[in-house]
Amino acid sequence: MDACVGAAFPVILDQFGLSAAFFVFVFALIIAFIFAHTQIPETKGKSLEEIEHYFRSLDKSGSAA
Repeated sequence: MDACVGAAFPVILDQFGLSAAFFVFVFALIIAFIFAHTQIPETKGKSLEEIEHYFRSLDKSGSAA
């Protein structure tokens, strides 16, 4: 990921300017944040066995059984 940012930043900076470069990365961060909060289950306060059971109980459609 760092290599992608390191390679893309100078190109975006030259083509569109500093503000656009930061907005591109802010947009990517927002998308990643939304994905993490909607697709990754909360594991705080759960034992390793409970977490393992949850992931093993996922069916092929991706929903918990």
